[in-house]
Amino acid sequence: MMNEATIGRFTWDGIEYEIDWPFELDDESTRSDYGVIYRDGEQVGEVCVKFGEAFETKDDVIDAAIEAIMAGEVDDA
Repeated sequence: MMNEATIGRFTWDGIEYEIDWPFELDDESTRSDYGVIYRDGEQVGEVCVKFGEAFETKDDVIDAAIEAIMAGEVDDA
């Protein structure tokens, strides 16, 4: 189920993942410095940038999430 934080979907090895880029809790006009990966509505991973940096675009978050999925860095058990 997509929500306002959802920025994309990615299918890998027949499994569909939802990629979210949450808004900051205290400022709904600003995105968080991490992305969240969901499968079937359950969180299976997170991606973040190096300390002191921030994601600049949705594509940055999607690319990082896809890389994590393809590398098996999600809790898919």
